[in-house]
Amino acid sequence: MRLSKNYRMKAIVNLLQARNAVSIKELVKQFDVSEMTIRRDLVLLSNDNIVELIPGGAILKPENGSDEERYVISHEETRRTREKIRIGKKAASLIEPNDTIIIDIGSTTEYIPKFIREDFPVTILCYALNVVSKFIAKRIVILFWPAAIFIRTRSCSRARRD
Repeated sequence: MRLSKNYRMKAIVNLLQARNAVSIKELVKQFDVSEMTIRRDLVLLSNDNIVELIPGGAILKPENGSDEERYVISHEETRRTREKIRIGKKAASLIEPNDTIIIDIGSTTEYIPKFIREDFPVTILCYALNVVSKFIAKRIVILFWPAAIFIRTRSCSRARRD
């Protein structure tokens, strides 16, 4: 049974209040409606100044007067998504061919792989699983991770212990 438009939009806002960010794909799956329906809902919420549209989804617009909040990493993973995307893009643009870079743990660093081409010659040193998984998915040429070396082959990636 499909939900009414108003109920669905309220449910989207409730989901955003709990998580601060949602993707269009997950909303399509959750509400069993078309991608265009979700996009229209998000545009209406954006026009009402409730959400901010980002590529592939939306984030909840911050309420005024709530600048003094406690830092909680599980909340930070879905906060300030637009800024994190911009930072990831800028960081990736600074990487030159054949560079070796070290990427530390954080909720912002996982946006760097999005802006690096699959065939880009770079060596990544990283121990943060959230970032490592994104580089593996992109099949970046060489990825070092403590206790294993991930090497890209034509058929698959394999781990080798040294």
